[in-house]
Formats: sequence, structure tokens, C-alpha cells
Amino acid sequence: MIGLHEVDFAVRANNRYLPLLAGENFSFDAPRMAILSDDDKTRTALIWLLCGRLHPQHGRVLRKGLVSWPIGTAAPFRANTTGDRGIRMICDLYGLRFGPARDFMAHMLDEPDQLSHNMLAWPRDVTLQFSYAISLLPRFDIYVLDGSLRFAMAEFTARWQGAFAERVANKQLIISTTQTRDLIKIEPVAVTPIAGRLALVDDILSFSDNASPSAPQPIEEPTDDLEHSELF
Repeated sequence: MIGLHEVDFAVRANNRYLPLLAGENFSFDAPRMAILSDDDKTRTALIWLLCGRLHPQHGRVLRKGLVSWPIGTAAPFRANTTGDRGIRMICDLYGLRFGPARDFMAHMLDEPDQLSHNMLAWPRDVTLQFSYAISLLPRFDIYVLDGSLRFAMAEFTARWQGAFAERVANKQLIISTTQTRDLIKIEPVAVTPIAGRLALVDDILSFSDNASPSAPQPIEEPTDDLEHSELF
């Protein structure tokens, strides 16, 4: 469960502050929940707030249980190191055994030999597969996804969806994705920010049909007056 207590939250995007929440009290307590918005920056900012990557200007975000990093938008690795060292880093952080973790990652990737190579030299597909697969190594209590449920790579999609379904069974899932029909299958309780509050959405499909898609734009790194914490 993740709860918001008297939360004021705004982010800076395109050289302006975007207010999202004002004095909000809300509990993300359903097993499956979704954050909807026709603005990509809004969805990602709220996901980062729940995970602790961004902090509110006022109020508290209360988390019960181990929360994942934002799967999808905040890939933990893009560094001058090998995939094997990246796996070992996660193992050290979460108290996992390297051997089984490495075997899992090798099974997930289309090109497992790339794990011994430098990440900076990886093809884009390998980077994407690694980022999504490594998020399934720790056993989180709350999984937070801001990204895709399916990919252009059919075999990887099947492997990842199977492993993801196993991980989130009997766990909480909070999701933000533009893949509406996949989202509907999850049957989440959906919310969207309106006038500083989180409002329930009764019909996800209608909401998506009426939304105007916006081009993805990165949220800028906050200045000193907007607190920020890195994942790793």
C-alpha cells in the first residue's frame, strides 16, 4: 500500500512548473491500480513520486512494503560496465544470490552472451530487455510499472509477461501505460489527476479514446526547491 498524506506536488517541465497535487490524501490500496493521463509527463511524475524518485514539496508519501523502482521509465543501468556486473550490483543491494540471478537473466534475453559485454556497446533491444528483466530479480511487495506490457520482440514479450505475471501474483501492481487494451485486461482501479486531486476513472477505454496523445517529453531534473532522490 502507498498512501499520500496532505501532499503538494509539482514538477518542472518545459521551463515551467506543472502542479499535479494540492493537499491530496489518497490511498493506493487496491491490488491493481492504474494512473491515467493524456500527458506523458504527468503519468511519469506521479509514478516517480510513488516510488520515491521524486519527493513532494509538502506532505508525506507512506509506503508499506518494498516498492520497485519505476519499471520502464527509470532503467537502472546504462553505464560503462558489463551486464554481469550490473546483475551483481542488484544482488548486492537486495541480498540475492548471483548464480540464480544470472541464470534468470540469461534465460530472459534473446542474446544472453551480451551479459559479459559492456552495456554501452549493446544493441538497443538488449538494453531494453535487460532493463525490464532485471526489475524482476528482487521480490518486491509493490511493483510499479510505467511502460510497456508488450514489445516488438515477440519471444521476449512472452518470456517477460510470463515472469512478470508470476512476480505480481498476490502482490500489488500500480501501472501507467498507453497500451489501453492490455490495461483493461488487468481490471485495475484507475485514477487521474484533476484540479490537484486524484479522481477515479469509471471507464478506462472511454478515457483513452477521449484523451489527446502527447509526445513523450522528459521531466527535467528538479532545481534546489524541488527535492529529488536517485534510485541508485
